[in-house]
Amino acid sequence: MKRILACQLAGIFVENLRNVNDLKILLTIILAAGMHALSSQASDYMPTGSSVIINDPTNTVCFGTDTIATLDLFMTDIADKDTDAMKELLSEGHLIPIENGSKATTVDFNRDANAYKVRVFGSNKTVWVIKELVSQP
Repeated sequence: MKRILACQLAGIFVENLRNVNDLKILLTIILAAGMHALSSQASDYMPTGSSVIINDPTNTVCFGTDTIATLDLFMTDIADKDTDAMKELLSEGHLIPIENGSKATTVDFNRDANAYKVRVFGSNKTVWVIKELVSQP
């Protein structure tokens, strides 16, 4: 949304360019929008080995998955409200319940899936969890 707004603002500004100073202002706006996009993505990432808390504010239990592919499938099932498919993932062992507030360590991050691979303390398993459920203590 921010990128679209910046592009629209730049488009309006280009239509009204009158001199070199206007061009300098336009380039500054474009540079600032690009820097903001890059810095917000970089600051969201927690490095491997970080201590984190797994928490789903909408539920008493969080769910992780064994693979990225299963995580994508799980997110689709949530969007479709397909409870039967979710029960099947759970019964097959692909969906792993994690108690809210559990402490974990980051193992990996997948930018495409926007998800962390974490190892929950007291467990020898690693699970994939969407980034929104992972926070620093």
